Amino acid sequence: TAATIVSSIAAVILGAPDATARGSFIIREQLQPTVAFDVLYEGFIGPAHRALTNLVARTLDLPGDDPAAVLHAHGLLGQALIFVLARATLLRRLGDDTLSTERIDAIVRSVETQVAATLEGLRSREKG
Repeated sequence: TAATIVSSIAAVILGAPDATARGSFIIREQLQPTVAFDVLYEGFIGPAHRALTNLVARTLDLPGDDPAAVLHAHGLLGQALIFVLARATLLRRLGDDTLSTERIDAIVRSVETQVAATLEGLRSREKG
């Protein structure tokens, strides 16, 4: 499901031993692409984005290349990436120094729930 893809991305990005460096690298390449962006895009970002877009399109009964599906998929990915982008704020709000395995699991569940709810809301809105 789309929720599974997005929550899996959150788990991979946040759960890696080098999560901060990995997240910083991805964000830096998004803001100021270098030749590394092409490798990152072709190997990870592009395939994940296309798969998510196809699931969103199917959920909303849209063609797989519909711009609305691409935009919704992109927004859904943001629900995972915000935990990397605003990690310092989250840690401060939680009163933690690092994200424990338990916190990462809670984030993954939260992202999965939010993505599923967002898609359900979009589906309801499109139908009625």
